[in-house]
Amino acid sequence: MDDFVKEKLAEWGLSSLKDIFEQNMIDYESLLLLRGPELKEMIPMVGPRTKLQKNLQRLQQAETELVGTNIPQYLRLLEMDLEANQEKAIRKQPYVLALGDMLSPTQVFLMAERLAIEHDSTIAAIDACFKAFYVLNIEYPPACKNVWRFLQHACYGVEGGEREINPTVRSLITAMKKE
Repeated sequence: MDDFVKEKLAEWGLSSLKDIFEQNMIDYESLLLLRGPELKEMIPMVGPRTKLQKNLQRLQQAETELVGTNIPQYLRLLEMDLEANQEKAIRKQPYVLALGDMLSPTQVFLMAERLAIEHDSTIAAIDACFKAFYVLNIEYPPACKNVWRFLQHACYGVEGGEREINPTVRSLITAMKKE
């Protein structure tokens, strides 16, 4: 169970279900996919199950609304989220937002300072995002800094931060340079 699920259960007043969710390895993705039969099996008691179903419906609807071309609505939701959580902003900037199928998105954006800059391809958006990090001298987000460091050294040939490179990333870069 990830932090998102723990926070949602607490927010919905259903922290008592935490053990059940951990036993069933419910993370963000599986939470969005939960349906009636699985819920009935996991949570036989009607009261907590109906509360969970109501909140899940709202969450699934909110998540579904983000998929599509409604970028102004996404930016409004992002703005509200940033205002509500100023100390711990959920989205670090800049980042790439891809809408549609994961392997072939229908739209790709570079998100920076509450602006959505559309790009023709995922590669173009990643390229623009890397350049934004570099030009603005912004630290890479911890969750994906190894990916950005790999791109920095292997694809762009930009030196710097060698001491911070993960050993696995360093060996991959070395192996690529040999070929």
